[in-house]
Amino acid sequence: MSFNQMHNSEDIFLHKTQILGLLFSQTTTLIWRRLKHVKAAPGRLVGIILNPLVMLFAVGYLFVGALNVPGSQGAYINYLTAGIAAQACLAGMGPTGVSVRLDADSGFMDRLRSLPLGRGIILFSHSIADLLISLLAVLAMLVISYAMGWRTESGIEGFFIGLFIIIFFAYATVWLGVAVGLTVSNPETVDAFTSLLLIILTFFSSAILMPTALPQWLQPIVEWNPVSAVSAAVRSAWGNPVSPALGWAGSNPYILAIFWIFIFIIFSATIAHRRFKHER
Repeated sequence: MSFNQMHNSEDIFLHKTQILGLLFSQTTTLIWRRLKHVKAAPGRLVGIILNPLVMLFAVGYLFVGALNVPGSQGAYINYLTAGIAAQACLAGMGPTGVSVRLDADSGFMDRLRSLPLGRGIILFSHSIADLLISLLAVLAMLVISYAMGWRTESGIEGFFIGLFIIIFFAYATVWLGVAVGLTVSNPETVDAFTSLLLIILTFFSSAILMPTALPQWLQPIVEWNPVSAVSAAVRSAWGNPVSPALGWAGSNPYILAIFWIFIFIIFSATIAHRRFKHER
C-alpha cells in the first residue's frame, strides 16, 4: 500500500469516527432533553409507574380469591407477573404518543428539522428515552411483585431471557406510541385511542386469565393477541405457570412474540418516519 493510500484510509477512518461521534452526541442530547421534560412534569412518570402497580395490587391481591388459574398451584402471582409486565409496557404508549404530538404541535420538531441532525435521530432518540421510562415502570412492578411472592424457577439465564423479551416489547410499544402521536391530530385523541388500545390488548389476552377461562369463541383471538404471546413467552422463560396450548399460537409463544415485536417496530417506525417527514 502506498503512502497516499494509507493517508486516504486514515482520513476516511477519521471522517467516519467524527460522524459517529456527532450522531452519538446528537442522540444523547435529545434523550437527555426528553428525560428532563419528564422530570419537569413528573405526573406522567408517576402515571406510567402506578398503572401496572394498581393493576398488580387489584388483581394479584384484592381479587385473587375470586380467580382460579389451573396449574398455578395457588401462587397466582407467579402467573400474573409476566402479564402485568407486558401491560406495563403498553402503559407507556399513551404518554409517548401525547409527548410526540405536543412536540409536533409546538413547532419543536420543525425547529429540529431545520438543524443539521442525522436522519432518524429525532424519533430514535425519543424512542430510547421513552424506553428507559417504560423499563423503570417494569422494574418497579417486578420489585413489588417479588415482595408479593413472585419467584422464577428457571435460574438467572431464564430470568434474563424473559427480561430481554420484555425490553424488546417495550421498545415496540414505544414506537407504536410514536406512530400514533404523529398520525392522530391532537393530544386528547391520542390519549383516548392509546387508552382504548391498552384496555383491549390487556383484557382480550392471557395477561390476567388463562384463555381456557374465557368464552370458547374468544380463545383463538386471545392466543394470537401480542400481549398473550409476550406474556406466555416470558412465563415460559421464567418457569412460571403457562396457559394450556389451544393451537399453534399457544404452542409457539417465542416465535409469535418475536413476530409481533418485529411487526410492531417495522410497521410503526415506517409510519412514524413517513409522518414525521410530512409533519407541518
